[in-house]
Amino acid sequence: MCGDGANDCGALKSAHAGISLSEAEASVASPFTSSIPNISCVPIVIREGRAALVTSFGVFKYMALYSIIQFISVMILYWINSNLGDFQFLYVDLVITTTVAILMGYNGAYTHLVKKRPPGSLVSPIILISIILQILVQIIGQTTAYFLLFTQDWFEPLHPSQDADENILCPENTVIFIVSSFQYIIVAAAFSRGPPYRTPIWQNVWFLISLIVLCMYTAFMLFYPNYLSFLESFFQVYQLGPDHMKFCWIIFTVIIVNATLTFAIEWLMGKAFIKTFIKPCRKKNASKNIYKRIEKEIMNDPDWPPIGQVTTSNCVS
Repeated sequence: MCGDGANDCGALKSAHAGISLSEAEASVASPFTSSIPNISCVPIVIREGRAALVTSFGVFKYMALYSIIQFISVMILYWINSNLGDFQFLYVDLVITTTVAILMGYNGAYTHLVKKRPPGSLVSPIILISIILQILVQIIGQTTAYFLLFTQDWFEPLHPSQDADENILCPENTVIFIVSSFQYIIVAAAFSRGPPYRTPIWQNVWFLISLIVLCMYTAFMLFYPNYLSFLESFFQVYQLGPDHMKFCWIIFTVIIVNATLTFAIEWLMGKAFIKTFIKPCRKKNASKNIYKRIEKEIMNDPDWPPIGQVTTSNCVS
């Protein structure tokens, strides 16, 4: 609803989005006020609103996957009476998650307004299916890397100690820590989709730089931790490379496949044929908007409009 006077205040307040075209009384009742007294601002409001909605859903999905990825890591390590170290948790929670969660919301609105709308609910089938498939991919990624470790000739399984702190520095812990760290970065990039609602990811410069730096540093911990001696003591990572470089490349291949599947799922969820496939499986209730229900009844009424008939109002004056 767009209005510029006091008589429009009620409609501006009741509308889904009210835009005041003046700075008079109408600006008090509407959430948006245009400095230009015409409706050219409407496409801008729609584009910015859609970008904000998609960004909110992306951050929600990332935080959900972040919790699940860490839960998977902890459960695998608990199986062998180990766990992530304090500084490993700090690296994941403070350095990776906090950085990308803040910066991934800085993508601007896309320059063109498209016809199709983004999902309007967190529990829409597209978002739920995306989250479920992503959880499965991350589970497969971590468990594959973990069991590949047992195929190596040089590997000796951990013999758990009564002191839990002594069970942190081991190959199993390092593999799970490295793979999960990459997964946090991968899902952050996958959930930062650009067009048709937001600008491309490379236009969010600080977010892109943070992803590159985090990937390089995590890869460095995988391949060459011995070049920085404090990594082994500070992050409690087992030295895999360069002594076991072949296995490092195997783990890196698992990470690449994990990233490919993660991006492929998000790409598929944005395609129209997925919605067409899901739609028959949904049991959609009647619209909550009264005017939509009335419009549907009118369209299904063969006697509407009543041409050539005299109609009277039910209102009594």
